[in-house]
Amino acid sequence: MRDADYYAPGSYNDANAPWNETHVPECEFDLEVTETVQRIVTVTTDDYNEYIDEEDGHKYIDTEKTDWEKVYEDNGCLSVGVLIDKMREIVQEYCNELDKSIALNIPSKSDRRELIKKRKYIQSIIKESQGWETVETEFN
Repeated sequence: MRDADYYAPGSYNDANAPWNETHVPECEFDLEVTETVQRIVTVTTDDYNEYIDEEDGHKYIDTEKTDWEKVYEDNGCLSVGVLIDKMREIVQEYCNELDKSIALNIPSKSDRRELIKKRKYIQSIIKESQGWETVETEFN
């Protein structure tokens, strides 16, 4: 008997047959991702000029020379990168607490499995929060 005798007629050399498929191994690739984010936030400042139009008597505010980046920071606003870093710190603390709970040999295996599952999810969030940087910041 030949090897081909063990297969359905015509399928021995069929490239689409499952036994003839080749597996391409997964490879890692560096991928640059650029995401533009935007938000509108209300801030307060005294860094502006106020004047009254002599012709119509209306009051006008000129913010042309306002340092909006400084105003943004002075109001406690955080850039996306800083916000992600702070959130990562909080999540890492939570992950450390989960590690302590897991190490305590929780009686129930299902409870332990659930904590391990949560920990893996938290670790994925920590991983995803790394590597972000602010490429461009604009204040209008």
